[in-house]
Amino acid sequence: MIKLAGELSRADYYDYLRRFGFGIRTGVGLPAESSGLLRHASEWSDRSLETIAIGQEVSVTALQLVQAFGVIANGGTLMSPRVVTEVRQGGERRVTETQKVRRVISESTATRLQRMLAGVVTDGTGKAAAIPGVEVAGKTGTAQRALIDGAGYAEDEYVSSFVGFVPATSARYLCLVVIENPRIGKYGGVVAAPAFRRTMERVLKLDGSLEHSGEVAQLSASAGAMLMPDLRGLVVSQARHHASRRGLGIRFEGAGSLVISQQPAARSLQETGVLVCWLGEADEIAGPDLPKAPRRQSVLLQKLSRERRLAALGR
Repeated sequence: MIKLAGELSRADYYDYLRRFGFGIRTGVGLPAESSGLLRHASEWSDRSLETIAIGQEVSVTALQLVQAFGVIANGGTLMSPRVVTEVRQGGERRVTETQKVRRVISESTATRLQRMLAGVVTDGTGKAAAIPGVEVAGKTGTAQRALIDGAGYAEDEYVSSFVGFVPATSARYLCLVVIENPRIGKYGGVVAAPAFRRTMERVLKLDGSLEHSGEVAQLSASAGAMLMPDLRGLVVSQARHHASRRGLGIRFEGAGSLVISQQPAARSLQETGVLVCWLGEADEIAGPDLPKAPRRQSVLLQKLSRERRLAALGR
C-alpha cells in the first residue's frame, strides 16, 4: 500500500480521500455527526503519505466507511446516505429520494475493485464471511486503539471490523460490523467476518433470495428469471414497496388489511412481471403455509390470528 500511495502526489491522494467522503460529514441529518480526522495535505509530515496509506493518521466514522464502500458497490458513484425512506403523517407523505453526490471513480475501476474484494472472501483474509451460493465482496480491518492523548496506541486494544456487500457485482445490501476490544482474537477476519456472514444470511433469508441462490443466479443469467418475494402478512403499502424495489408490478384483489396469498407463489422462479395479491385477514392464511413465511411475518400473522380468535370469543 505504501508503494502504491507513492505513485500519487500528495494533492491527488488527498483529493481522492475527500472524494470518497473521508474528513467530511455525510449530511445524513443525525445530530452530532463527526467529520472524522483527515488533515489537509499541506499539514502532512514527510511520512504522512506512507502512514495514511496503511490507515494511520486518520480516523473515520462507521457511516463514512459504509459510504466509501458504497462507491465501489454502486459502480463508482458516491450516494448520499438516508436513515428514513419516507414519513407518513395523516394524509401527508414525505419521501427522501436517493441522491447521487458525485462520481468518484470510473465504472470500470469500480468493477475491478469489486472483483478484488470478492477475492478477499474467496482467497484472502475474509473467508469466514463467505455465504454459500452468494458472491460476497468485502474487506477485513484490524486497528490498534489510539491513546486518548494521541501519543501512540494502547497495548492489546483493538477495533476489529469487516465491511462488505452482496452480491459482489450487483450489490443490493452493504453491511459493516465493528467490534470494540474483542475478547477472543483481534483480527477482523476472525472476529467480525463471521458476524457479517450471520447477519447477511438473515437479511437474505428474510427477502427469500438466499434459498435456491445458485439456481437463481444460473437462471437469471440465462433467462432473466428472478425469485418472487414473500409478501404474505404485509399490509398493502409494504407489499407495494417490496414489489417496486424489485421492479415488479403489483395488483391487489379482495378486501382486508393483509396480503393472505399471492401469484406467482413466494420464492418461485419467474420472469419479471406482475404480482397478484389477495387481501384478507391473518386467520385466512392456510395453517401449513404459515411456518414457511419469513420469521417476522409468521410471528406477526400468528399474533393477529390469535387476537381475532380471542375477540370472537369475547375475551
